[in-house]
Amino acid sequence: MDGGDNSVSEEIMARFESGDFSDFDPDAFMIEANRQFASTFTPQFSQFMQVLVESAGDPVVWHCSAGKDRTGFAAAIILRLLGVPEDVVMADYMLSREYALAAMQKELTLVRLLKGEEAAEKLTVLLGVEEPWLQAAFDTIDEQYGSFDNYVYQALELQESDIQNLRANLLE
Repeated sequence: MDGGDNSVSEEIMARFESGDFSDFDPDAFMIEANRQFASTFTPQFSQFMQVLVESAGDPVVWHCSAGKDRTGFAAAIILRLLGVPEDVVMADYMLSREYALAAMQKELTLVRLLKGEEAAEKLTVLLGVEEPWLQAAFDTIDEQYGSFDNYVYQALELQESDIQNLRANLLE
């Protein structure tokens, strides 16, 4: 997804530089980003899933700039493919919040000192995760494809044999 929409990160950086957060809602921003993961960036997630299938159980490392948004959505897709219940997938996703924010405490303190409380509050939201964000992606999948299974077969272009191979390689 690199280069997919650089204007998004540019907008955020410009706001932090200027200190102007008028009409910027980081929660709404992240909900929209997750909707795009399930729609606009489907080809990239399909490509990722093909890499995972082709790995035949060999380790695969994936990441994004914060390690929680695109990475978290990819992990959620994998877990659902493996048959993990949605509530467990969501609980796993929410674990990222604690670790992501803990890892960024120094940066948040620096932003608070240099850019002010409002900037730190907006950044804290952006650096966390919230259930409605991932739910927005799953809702988008249901809206566009009718079900997660349809998304898997139609959008991610996986075959039943791919899913069975993933389960054989990734589950004990």
